[in-house]
Amino acid sequence: MDKYLIDCSYKFICLNDAPDIQAGDENYLQICDIIDGAQNCYEKIFNQTIQNGFIHIKVPQHIHVKDRPNHGGPRHIENLNWFNSNIDTLYPDYKNFDYICHIDSDAFFTDFISLKNELDGFDLAGPFIYLNSNDYYIHTGLFFINIKTVKNMKDINWNNTQRTDTGSEIVNFIKKNPTYKIKKLGHYNGYAQKKWIENGHTIIKLDIDGMNDNDYKLIDCWFYKKVIHFRAGSCFGVGTNTHRNDDRLTRYNKKLEAFTKLFV
Repeated sequence: MDKYLIDCSYKFICLNDAPDIQAGDENYLQICDIIDGAQNCYEKIFNQTIQNGFIHIKVPQHIHVKDRPNHGGPRHIENLNWFNSNIDTLYPDYKNFDYICHIDSDAFFTDFISLKNELDGFDLAGPFIYLNSNDYYIHTGLFFINIKTVKNMKDINWNNTQRTDTGSEIVNFIKKNPTYKIKKLGHYNGYAQKKWIENGHTIIKLDIDGMNDNDYKLIDCWFYKKVIHFRAGSCFGVGTNTHRNDDRLTRYNKKLEAFTKLFV
């Protein structure tokens, strides 16, 4: 961000949803680092956040359904709804900024871009996920909200009511606010059929030797291909001790190697 964001000052907030193993029974799911299997993900995230000068906010684990198997989708929803509802106390200084950007931890800017120029005059911006030919919602992996014009921001609900992905309930927020000007930063066709479709623009496929699973090869390209999304979401299951020997971990590492060679 420091390299590629032009004429932009920002504060980076890290929502740390890892269980703190020092805090009682928080790690009841045995969540671990996807890459090396380390147990104390909370401490690793906290240390990196402080080293980079970011703002660290711990997500209270009681907001999650305790007896639910580990899956990133529901936790993602609960995190965003919690932060949006409590932002006045969690980070009251947000009102002094122009935009809030919700960005996935596996999304990266890869080219120079002026957000001031690109977002000027828009109330919302992000990749569109189409539920059908008319209805869509904004992908929460790169979701810009104009704080100065979207006065009802707290009405945004990230629930998955359409049985698609995090934030599909945003389709109703868009319908209820037809005057908001929204910028499309990419698009997904075919997701109404529960399938990501390579389109050569928003979704491209990595060339990975020895991997037959096409879904694992896909990555997202947003904002004129200046933001690349690794798409780690399909690998959430390997982030627990119970799946450390799962074949998904092998596929994840192959994808990460190919992604790093291409974009880092």
